[in-house]
Amino acid sequence: MLATPFALIVALIGNSLFTSVFSGYGIGLSLPLSTVASVLENHQLSVVMHNSPGVQVFYPEYMTMIFNAFNWVFFLGVVMYVVFFTVAFYGIKERFALGALSLSLANVLFLASSYLWLPLVFQNAVGNVGFWIYIVSLYIVLYLSTHDMLPFKQAWVFTLTFLGGMMFGLFTEGNILVDTVKGGIPASLLLTNPSMLEAGAIMVVLIGILAMGGVTAVSYEILFKNSLEKWKLERHSRAKSQKKKATLQI
Repeated sequence: MLATPFALIVALIGNSLFTSVFSGYGIGLSLPLSTVASVLENHQLSVVMHNSPGVQVFYPEYMTMIFNAFNWVFFLGVVMYVVFFTVAFYGIKERFALGALSLSLANVLFLASSYLWLPLVFQNAVGNVGFWIYIVSLYIVLYLSTHDMLPFKQAWVFTLTFLGGMMFGLFTEGNILVDTVKGGIPASLLLTNPSMLEAGAIMVVLIGILAMGGVTAVSYEILFKNSLEKWKLERHSRAKSQKKKATLQI
């Protein structure tokens, strides 16, 4: 209970970075859009970046990065997916229906958010046979892990989760702002732009503080508070036993 709020906040921040890189929501352009589009169309971006390595092409808009509809709908999908992940990972047969329902809701939310805000991703997904094979595989693994002794079920679940993340990046074709700039802007530029690196550092520090806060709170509750109560009960029981023994001797 203590760890849950911290985990959700950390997950939301991480999800916000993920969705912003692929969608462009929360990523501002310090150069005029027409200039960026022109440079991209003429394949001169590498030349410009080489000649002016300190140029700030992008800058973070933190409020927009976190508080945009696509980010929140996608995050709800991630939360639903975590429920499926937990059921499949531990093979909880009694929760199979919950796992299947959560997985279905996650898929609907992922597709709906992509359809509304990232149409390129949606079209690439639904038109790809591999995507549907992947979806069916999730349900198969869920059933086998909860009803049969599926060997290495944890490895299967982790592998499918990793493939899902890789697939989402593949469906974006490695670009952001595809609806604004013809052909989009390579998402890899966000990884080398100074202002975005600074934004990433701030986010990582914030995640670290929250994670440490969560670990500290849980450690206090489990390792200290509960242990202290247990020690008090044992001491009280020992004192009571010694008193009873002394009374019998008398």
